[in-house]
Amino acid sequence: MRYKDPNDQTATFTPLEPHQMVRAALVEGMKPRYDEREKYRNLAEYYLGIDGTRIDNLFSLMEEKNPTKKQKAFLDDLICELAYDNKKNWNNLNYKNLKNEGVIVEYSGDFSGLVQKVLDTEENKVIFAQNPDFGEKDYVKHIDWRNKLFLNGADVIIRFAEDKGFKLPKNFLKYRKPTKEVYSLLEQHGFTYTRALKTAIKVLKEPKYAKRNISALVIKNRNGNELRQHQLDFIEAAEMLRYMLWHGKPIKQKVGDQILELCGKDYAANEFLVPKRITRGGWDHDTVEIHYLPDFVNQGKNILEWMNTVTECNCEHAFNLRNLEERRGWTTRIAQTFDPHIGAAVLALQFYKKISPNKNPNNLNPLPTRAHVEFADKLRYNVAIETQVGRIRKRARLNEAHIEILINELAKEWEFEDMYGPKERIKDFITRPMY
Repeated sequence: MRYKDPNDQTATFTPLEPHQMVRAALVEGMKPRYDEREKYRNLAEYYLGIDGTRIDNLFSLMEEKNPTKKQKAFLDDLICELAYDNKKNWNNLNYKNLKNEGVIVEYSGDFSGLVQKVLDTEENKVIFAQNPDFGEKDYVKHIDWRNKLFLNGADVIIRFAEDKGFKLPKNFLKYRKPTKEVYSLLEQHGFTYTRALKTAIKVLKEPKYAKRNISALVIKNRNGNELRQHQLDFIEAAEMLRYMLWHGKPIKQKVGDQILELCGKDYAANEFLVPKRITRGGWDHDTVEIHYLPDFVNQGKNILEWMNTVTECNCEHAFNLRNLEERRGWTTRIAQTFDPHIGAAVLALQFYKKISPNKNPNNLNPLPTRAHVEFADKLRYNVAIETQVGRIRKRARLNEAHIEILINELAKEWEFEDMYGPKERIKDFITRPMY
């Protein structure tokens, strides 16, 4: 996550619109490390009306380890002038001109090609994806089964058995419904949550998933309900926890202050107060409820417990998704979401008990690598959709479902280790300044 002002929580967690992305890219391109710096400096002078000498002073001061009080005040003022959301200073952008100058890069093609384009493009440019074919599907709430990957579904279980070298019952291979015998085999061979996710990323590379837009990783509860996870949410949960700890806003347990004492199956049978990213209606926190979380302390016990995990969050997004039932005959299925507030609570439990998420096979919110975070940041701050409607060009940022599809497209190319299990401290890269 890139932030304008670490003390402005609302601005930090508010997504950028396409014109703001371009403004941020123009400022980024003036940094000394870019070969095109002089061109960007001239463009910034044109669109901002700021003298080039002040811009030079800005980047000179940003390299000062211990600026004086006067230098710090000058730096803060100039950053405020350059801010992407400063409506007063920025002139209207000429998109045609910026495309000719190479600040905006157009892309037309499939999602695999878009992923590669994002990887190859630096943060001083903005990609305008031309009429990307996400279709008219609902990738968020009423998700088609073809757009889901079940972490404990038949495809993942079969691949796991192949990797481990054990045979599955013939009736399971025929009907693809897990039985007690299948669960017993999975437990014997260590089918932890981490193993399931690692195997799922391998499954995404199989031909049957090549043309599928995957917008959710799903844990099928044994009662038929779904717990939906999203790889972007894994990143956002880590960002939330880092930001809240940084600003002294801890995640608290609602029923007593027992967060340090919890263990075993009672570990998650409680409610937690998680600070909101953007405060609305006077509420500064969300309430998270988690049941049947895997045992983080005794990690070898009940290793299939993650298939029973149930979560709830009362934030607007999760509440909306929870207002969904799939009716099949007389049976009602409920879909829940493992949103960033829940992920942040899961990470906080491990943080307070000094358990390493990277080494915990039952961690339901894996920590992303630096490369994974940088890719997600580019999707959030350097990619926009441009569509032609008659004579008008409309521009919009990628929504979370679009980003999730592209992250899963990345997973069709990258290995699990490329995406999760950072070798460095996550606080050193999970958040960083915009300028």
